[in-house]
Amino acid sequence: MLLGGVPIYEYECGRCGRRFEYMQKMSDPPKSKCEACGGKLTRLISPAGFQLKGTGWYKTDYAQKSERKKDDKEKEREKEKTTETSKAVGNPKEAKEKKE
Repeated sequence: MLLGGVPIYEYECGRCGRRFEYMQKMSDPPKSKCEACGGKLTRLISPAGFQLKGTGWYKTDYAQKSERKKDDKEKEREKEKTTETSKAVGNPKEAKEKKE
């Protein structure tokens, strides 16, 4: 992480197991002794922090093809049900004309 252009390095002591973070220039030599016990320090590799900005990073931004197919099939079923219902119930005007 860069704060004002100076990275933060993480170290772990081999003797006491404590972890430290030091802000130091990239050109500075790595720390070698623990300030608490004088043990040997090892620089740790920490995961970089990053942010995903913009669209397209969330599941809701883009529908998957399989989900689109499911949605299309469901819409088709709804149309079929509506058509079947209207045929079964019939058009009220047609029913009146047939009685007369």
